Amino acid sequence: VILIFIQILFFSLSYSTPQSEVSQYGITWYFDGEYEVGQFANGDWWVVGPVTIIRITPDFDGSHHGWEINPHTTSEQGFDRRIYNFQDSLIPDLPVVVSPLASIVKSISVDTSQSSCRPCLRTAAVLTVVSEIPIDSGKSLFRPPYFGDEKPLYSVNDLYTELLPSLTSPGNVSDINEMASRFQRVQLDHKVGWTGRAMHPEDNLPDYGSSIAIRNAEGALRLMLDDPLEDKMALLVYYVQYGIDLYYMLKGGLTWPPSGGHEVGRKLPITFAAVILNDEEMKKAVREATDDIFDENGSIYQGKNGQVLYGQSLFSEESYWRNLIYDTGSRTQRDPYGYIDGGHRPGGSYQYCCLSQPVSYTHLTLPTN
Repeated sequence: VILIFIQILFFSLSYSTPQSEVSQYGITWYFDGEYEVGQFANGDWWVVGPVTIIRITPDFDGSHHGWEINPHTTSEQGFDRRIYNFQDSLIPDLPVVVSPLASIVKSISVDTSQSSCRPCLRTAAVLTVVSEIPIDSGKSLFRPPYFGDEKPLYSVNDLYTELLPSLTSPGNVSDINEMASRFQRVQLDHKVGWTGRAMHPEDNLPDYGSSIAIRNAEGALRLMLDDPLEDKMALLVYYVQYGIDLYYMLKGGLTWPPSGGHEVGRKLPITFAAVILNDEEMKKAVREATDDIFDENGSIYQGKNGQVLYGQSLFSEESYWRNLIYDTGSRTQRDPYGYIDGGHRPGGSYQYCCLSQPVSYTHLTLPTN
């Protein structure tokens, strides 16, 4: 199925076609008539607007299956009432006329009979309203970022694919098409803090930051092996799309500061996209990021012997030992003596799964300049 999708994605989506509806991942947008539509390089739909949307299914029922136009806040959300800071004012009444340029982000909720959930969304998809048929009917373009009002069009043709390493595979690696499927759907990841876990659609991305970090590192490392470029292209397109989306979240005010295992992992896709697109603005944003912008920045420091150590804030020597012995307070405190990685019970499962180890995976893939 994945191979068939890739063939359709890169060879068959050459023309736009008037349609009165488009569907993706179980979501359907209905129009008041026929409009020119097509798909971007990652398979997400575009429609030439202004367009009148008369229905989006599954229907928003007042609490579940919500949607937004140009999500722009990093705290409030209109996708599911069970997720923190739900605001139904973010969901327009239907029918609605949507002008270019706009991203219509629709979600499907998990079992609506459950009163609590994490995550609370099963999947999400994006329909982009454009002002005219895109060049190449969109098949060589990345979808514009779904977050915020800026909707630039980046081209797949501008990827500096020669920068990708071609390292000999160590064997027993993930199938590259399976890896691509992990990044294929929109990475709905713009809600800050631990409450954002509930808004990560289960079919789109992991809910916990450390799991996101490990997956993001695995995706980047997989692209660095010696597969033929044509075999890498689907994963490369999906991964760079994720980096573009994250970058425009960063521009819109979202940050991922040190916060246990919640915020780690987002620096790498932005950096990867910046390098492979040779985008100086993106590169500058990463280079000049302070310790409160990325978890990876604020969680790494130089120890007593010059070695690189992991650890977030240190409240006091007493609080460090209290956590180590009684498991109370912050589990991410730095070693007050600067000799070992911080985190509850050095070398223990929490440090391995969620703290120093995911950061190590990320830094293994980051460029040095």
